[in-house]
Amino acid sequence: QHRGFGKALMREFFYTAHQIAKIEGSRFITVDAKSEAETFYQMYLFVPVISRADSEIIPMYLDFKRFYDKTLSEISD
Repeated sequence: QHRGFGKALMREFFYTAHQIAKIEGSRFITVDAKSEAETFYQMYLFVPVISRADSEIIPMYLDFKRFYDKTLSEISD
């Protein structure tokens, strides 16, 4: 942990997801995050679907269109 592997994987993941979304028109991305990884995914704007303190797995989603639109606006500013 804290070596930058997760960040690099997410960068590649978002690039690939964007390429797929341009062809397929997908909008949402879902993950089943381990509870200790929840804050990592929240850094990338993933939102918990439900919060269950008794579960080790937290279903989360990302509105990819909003994420991509926000990213583009930050890059162009």
